[in-house]
Amino acid sequence: MGVVTKISYRQREDGKMKKSLTRIRTSLVGRLPPPKGWEDMPARLANAELTDPAAIAAQVTPAIAETVRKQVEAGIDCIGDGEF
Repeated sequence: MGVVTKISYRQREDGKMKKSLTRIRTSLVGRLPPPKGWEDMPARLANAELTDPAAIAAQVTPAIAETVRKQVEAGIDCIGDGEF
């Protein structure tokens, strides 16, 4: 049986994919823990307790930015919003 080499791809700044023979591409599947104070936010949005688009954006945007920042710092290749 021959040697199987897994090639990991990561997008470069110029938009092209680069490959790696030394690392495995990492991704996250599923829901990330919500930021502090956000445990009930999906239910509040679903129940229309928050309806003002500007107020929602003012709360959701920084929370998603924090979630993305944590993934970047952890070295995750496929960044997601954590199911916000």
